[in-house]
Amino acid sequence: MIEFLRNHKVKVRLDNPDSPTRRTPSYVRGKTGIIRTCYGTVIDPEFDRDHRVSWGPLYTVEFDWSELYENEEPQDSKIFVDLHESWLEEL
Repeated sequence: MIEFLRNHKVKVRLDNPDSPTRRTPSYVRGKTGIIRTCYGTVIDPEFDRDHRVSWGPLYTVEFDWSELYENEEPQDSKIFVDLHESWLEEL
């Protein structure tokens, strides 16, 4: 898998990737954001019941409000979402 670096521009996949993780908010699917934090792969089975298998690296992706809510009044706000690498595409 590709490991993204901080400040990489990425696009969130529309479809479910072939990976264990399926939970990604619908409002970010197909949207473009910027990697802000790279956490790496969660491998500790005691960390969370959902991480008994590797889901790949986890990232915090920053989105502009206007990218997510195109039909609403523009705001100078950012939204941060934690996403696994399998949901991301490099731009």
